[in-house]
This record gives sequence, structure tokens and C-alpha cells, in this order.
Amino acid sequence: MHLESVLRGPFSTGFVSPSSLGVPAQNRKGLGFNMFGKKDSPADSRPPQPRPSKADHVTLLAEDCTFKGVLTSAGSVRIDGKVEGTVCVNSDLIVGPSALLRADIEANTATIAGEVHGNVKTNDLLELSSTARLFGDVISSQLRIDQGARFVGSSTYLDPEAPASPNSPLVPAEAADSAPPPLPQV
Repeated sequence: MHLESVLRGPFSTGFVSPSSLGVPAQNRKGLGFNMFGKKDSPADSRPPQPRPSKADHVTLLAEDCTFKGVLTSAGSVRIDGKVEGTVCVNSDLIVGPSALLRADIEANTATIAGEVHGNVKTNDLLELSSTARLFGDVISSQLRIDQGARFVGSSTYLDPEAPASPNSPLVPAEAADSAPPPLPQV
């Protein structure tokens, strides 16, 4: 059989597969074809990526949402809505420009672009963007305030090497000692 008859046969689709050219299966791997005769994509040649851990997930409180109570999360949180109570995040907290919080906050890092009425404690960086309005005291090892941000309160340096106290001064004792009420069954 000639190559032309394979390429231009009566049932030809115009597609040339390695098998139609007589290439043995064991020699096809590097030719850019997968087992179904389709062209390999760059994604097929990459090793599988590990699945993200639960800590990689971001909890989002949207602009049209209101939350009252104790909000706790092991992963990152972005708040664009309204929160009243206490926010405890073991990872990163982002307070969007449309957010309004009347809450004490404790997080590893926090970026504030909205309005917060309450005390803020971060283990690492607290960043106030140019649209931020913070009315409360800050305890942090790093504080960055962009031009235009409003900050009314005091700032205290948190020594990262100092031993941590069992109860945060920012979180009310009743919130730290009690679990949130169970969610209603649906």
C-alpha cells in the first residue's frame, strides 16, 4: 500500500495516524499521538499535579451576605459582605473594599481594603490598603499602611518569638471557650 492511497483513500478523513503509516505501537510514544490517535497536548505530557489541601481553599463571604457570630476557618477567608462578631482565621484574611466588619479579628495575615470597627491581631503581616478604614487597636509583627488608608487606634508590636498566651486578648473569653451553636438540619 502506498502512502498516497492511505492519505487519499475513498474513506479518508485527511488525518494520518501512526498506525496507518505502519509505525509499531511501541514506537509511537514520542510522536505526539495518544492511544486514540489524537494529537498529544502539552497538558498530557505534564506529571499529575497534587490535589490542593483543605488549607488551600478560600471561604468567600459575598457582598450581599451578612454574618453574625463567631467565624472560624483553618483556611483563607475573603470577606466582601457584612460581619458582626468575631473572626478567627488560621491563614490569610482579605477584607474587600465593599466589606463592613464590626468584629474583632485574629488571623495569620490580613489585608484590609474595607471598613473594620474592632481590634485586629495578626501573627505576621497586617496590610491596610489605600481604601481601608480601621477603627480599633492593632497587634502585629508587621504593619503596612498605604497612603490614603485611615487608621484610628493604637499599634502594638507582636514579638513572633515571644510565647503565645492561651487566650487572645482580642477574642472575648465567652467566644473562645464556647463552640458555636449547631447549624439547623435541612
